[in-house]
Amino acid sequence: MASFVRTIVAKTADQIIAKVNTLSKSHAGHTLLFALSASARYRSTDLQSLVDCLHAQFPSSVGCLSAPLLAASNVTDKPLAAESNHEAEPEPLMSCSIALFEPGRATVFRSSIPGKADVQVGRWHAFRDTHNERKSSLVEVDDRAHERLLHDGMIDWERIWRREETTSPLPQELQSVDRSSIHSILYMSDTAYEGLANTLSTCLPRTNLLGLIGTSTPFITGRPVTLFHNGHILQSGAVGLALTGTNEGSAPTMRARYPGWTSISPTYKVTNAEGNLITGLDGQNPTQLLLRLLGPNTQRLTETGSVHESDQLGIADMSNSQIHLILGGDPARGPIALASDSAPSIGTSVQIHHRPRGPSKDLQPLLQLCNVGASHTLHFLKSPSEGPALSNCPAYLENLGFLRTSNNEEGYILAHTFLAASENGWVLGQEAGNDLGVWPWRCMAEGGLSSLNFP
Repeated sequence: MASFVRTIVAKTADQIIAKVNTLSKSHAGHTLLFALSASARYRSTDLQSLVDCLHAQFPSSVGCLSAPLLAASNVTDKPLAAESNHEAEPEPLMSCSIALFEPGRATVFRSSIPGKADVQVGRWHAFRDTHNERKSSLVEVDDRAHERLLHDGMIDWERIWRREETTSPLPQELQSVDRSSIHSILYMSDTAYEGLANTLSTCLPRTNLLGLIGTSTPFITGRPVTLFHNGHILQSGAVGLALTGTNEGSAPTMRARYPGWTSISPTYKVTNAEGNLITGLDGQNPTQLLLRLLGPNTQRLTETGSVHESDQLGIADMSNSQIHLILGGDPARGPIALASDSAPSIGTSVQIHHRPRGPSKDLQPLLQLCNVGASHTLHFLKSPSEGPALSNCPAYLENLGFLRTSNNEEGYILAHTFLAASENGWVLGQEAGNDLGVWPWRCMAEGGLSSLNFP
């Protein structure tokens, strides 16, 4: 179980380093899970200093760079300045989320199990590179592209993603762990998460599985994502912790919620679906049905799945806690495309949901709900594509549980809570105790929040 959980938000790296140094004295030998916010507007020396501190104080550790949680407070109580004023946007505050686990309660692992390859543009490659560990500078200056040799230069993805043939062995560090003793897996991954997620789901069918896709960092560290494993800096694969040992009857629980998303439709049955496309709802053209719901002024769905730039639309699967972001639709042919590996199956009950874009302003009741009865809670948040994850209004942050630090520097502490965000979303597997499980899926619905609660 987690022995210490906290999110620290500060204006300077030195503020966070001071707290980490103090923490290490009382938790020596503990295993660390951390998420450190990243922004191109931070000084690279600040990030380097923080990473060096975390690795020095907690040699057994895994983590990643994540999206900023908050911007400086001078944008909070006032409307953003008009573009004509050309006022510089305040830089985001630095944040470091920390979870510490007692010796023997957490096994650190690293995975290079391949997932689906992204479309490659320029120098950035998503192929797994098993030799990409670095212990030197956080900022990558080596411009070489590492490519994994493939049989005949091709991957048969149709064969790879059939469940019965996809299972790779568990990461080496987990092969000697008693599987029945593992109650939860927490991991951080690049965007090719599918291989590891599917392997964990198959090999550990009664285990909580929760992953965060690292924030994109090509303009920050020179890596597609930036992961950390026992002092090494990685640009691909996944890192994580296998958590073991609970007090009797006190296993952690998992949930997913979507603050700000509201239904705008009745319940429909999926009558036809293929891949990530819904091609029939109640026997009707899904896109035309959606356009009718949105009103006479709606002319089309944009490529981002929004009718207006300030909106998002999604399909809520009523059989589980999943909202699939709508990417677009074809009014003539009918299909709605979802940001998902697969659409809800035929016969599933679904609703169409809507959410305004932008920082989350309505997490208060959700965090209170998720934290009820929990001594510590870990949250992964799908943040906006640009800008901070949360609205930085002092009253709002106070309601969330953020406490101002006592010194004169701007900063906050969120006690007993690990809160990390990424514009690349998070991955949810089944919950412990569910024999059938839920095949892992990735949340790209903005504001979506997944939680692991420790009683």
